[in-house]
Parts: sequence; structure tokens; C-alpha cells
Amino acid sequence: YFAGLQVIVRGVWKHGARHRYLSASTIEPVETPADWTVERLSRALLGPTPATGEQTAVLTVLAPALSWLLTARLGKLATRLTQLSLRKAQHIAANPYLLVKRRELDFESADMVHRRTHGDPWLLSRLQAATTEVLRRAERAGCARLTRDDLIGRITALLALDGDQEVDWECVWRSSLVARDGERYCLPSWFYVRRRVLQQFQNNQLALGAGAVPGYETILAHRYSVITGAAMSGKTSLVRDLAGRCREAGWRVAVTAMTGKAASVLGPEAMTIHRLIGYGPKGCSIQPLPYDLILIDEISMCTYPLLASVLQIAKGHVVCFGDPRQLPPVEGEPVFQDLMKVLPVHDLGIRPTVEIETVRHWSL
Repeated sequence: YFAGLQVIVRGVWKHGARHRYLSASTIEPVETPADWTVERLSRALLGPTPATGEQTAVLTVLAPALSWLLTARLGKLATRLTQLSLRKAQHIAANPYLLVKRRELDFESADMVHRRTHGDPWLLSRLQAATTEVLRRAERAGCARLTRDDLIGRITALLALDGDQEVDWECVWRSSLVARDGERYCLPSWFYVRRRVLQQFQNNQLALGAGAVPGYETILAHRYSVITGAAMSGKTSLVRDLAGRCREAGWRVAVTAMTGKAASVLGPEAMTIHRLIGYGPKGCSIQPLPYDLILIDEISMCTYPLLASVLQIAKGHVVCFGDPRQLPPVEGEPVFQDLMKVLPVHDLGIRPTVEIETVRHWSL
């Protein structure tokens, strides 16, 4: 059984380290369970309490979806859906992918609900939902912008569609669904966040009220700057020294890093960037930060949404430290390469190297 349906799995059995596993190539449904009646759904989801008139209408509209959810052991979600208004229930019945937007289901489960409620695999709402899902997965994988052919190929693969069918994709990709960056396509949310960050970097000559710091006039000549260098080039030592000198000059300084381990290396007052911006379940803080200087280490692991949250509440200098050869973000497209193109870069050079020559002495 898969997702509440009896299926045939075709593939090849392979040998792993300890067990055999099936490398599946296709999953075909054997049968589709019959939809539950409204009376049976009412007893299963509402218990002995009689359904009101609106609840009966909701059960009738969502009967195919609720039947699948109960078969797939998603009874809690099915119960929550019965509490919706009739208008919202009609919207979900017409477009089950709204449950993905509400974070109630993943895309594959919502697609199974769509198959139960709609028979057309080329339905506009299905193509649009798949477009958003493909772009969201691409962003998490570190490549937020896709070419047209790549985007179409990923959509047809996700939905298992026949690639020979002619589709007016420009009609599917309306402006509120897909943003176009040159010849590539991405999510509008990511596109506008990136554009806002790059526009803010144009105000790099803004004069700030803090006093000069001897020895660091060049680095602090701009509001935003980047310091890069290979491993062992002195970035960590520079972070500590710059923070100490600025504090001696009366600056309010925040030292941050992308990970807790990296922050612990920078000193006892360092913190993660997520703690700096007050990241939590409801988002980030919007209160301006009381710092004249923010130092961000491991900027190679930063993404545009995270950097935008910092710039939104940072009113002073922001100096980023990193190495393009360091680890990229766990999820999302990195910002470091773009930063090095639009901001002043101070390169510490390469790390010192030592060459060892092996000499072998042969004797008889």
C-alpha cells in the first residue's frame, strides 16, 4: 500500500550494505477505493454529534478528498477540514493544492487528492501548483533560477506527463506565479527579496555618524563591504581585532556567524545570525538593531531571505567575512558570489603554503 492505495511497484531489487532494497521505477495503482458516503464520513469525523446543515454541505463537497485522507491515515486533517466554511471547502475541492499552500499536505499527497477529485491531468491548477513546487524545490537545492526548458522538463517529470502535449506555458506562468530574471524563471518572492537586497547595496556611500577607527578606515569607508580570504588567511583574527578596536572607539558591535560552533570561536559575545534577527516560528524581528557595526562570519552559508532580514533592521555598518570555497547554504541559493560583484572586496590573499619534496636514497 502507498498513500492509502493498493499499488503495483515495478523496479529492480538491489543489494545494500545489510539489506536488499527495491529501486522503484514506476508505481501504478491497482484499484481506487470507493468514496465514503456522507453518513459514514459524519460518523467517522464528527462522532455521534449530528452534523449541521453547513457541515453536511462541506462533507458532500469534500467527500472524495476526505475519503482519501481517512484511507491514508490523515484523520486529523480530515477532521479539521470539516470545520471549514462551505466557501473555503469549495475552494479546496476545486483546487486541492491549496492544502500545500496552507502547509497541511505535501505536494505528492495533494496530487493524490487531485486525482480523486479531478480526472484531467492537464488541469491549469495542477500545472500551476507543479510550477510553484518545482521552483520551491530548486530554490532549496541552491539553484533558484531555472531556464525555460529545464523548468518545463521538471514539471512534466514531477507530474508524469507526456512531454509531446502542447501547452501554452506563458499562459500557465502568470506574473503572480513566476518571475522572470532575464532568460530564467524563479519564484516572485525570491526575485523581489534579491532585488531589494541589491538595491539596498546601492546606498553604500551613505554617511554614518560613528567616529573613525584607526587602522580600519578603508574597510569602514563603505556601509557594506566584504572581506574574503582562504583558510588560515587571518579572517577570524581580523574579526576579533576589528570588533575590539571598534568597541574601544565607542562603537556598539555585534559579532555573528551562521552556525553556533563558528560563533563560539569568535568570542563569548558572538551569536548566531538567527539569534541576532530574532528568528522564530512567526518570522524575524522588525525592530531596528542598536548596533553601529555588524560583523557576519561564514557569509558563504547565507541566503537572500536571511540577508534581507538583517539589512532590514541593521542601521549601521555591515561587514561580511567569508571564503567562496567554504560550505554553501544547507538550503537556498548562496549570496556570496553576488556580494563580491557589487560590494567593495578586501582580499586577504591565499593561505601560506609549504612544499615538501620527498627524496629517496637508494643503496645496494
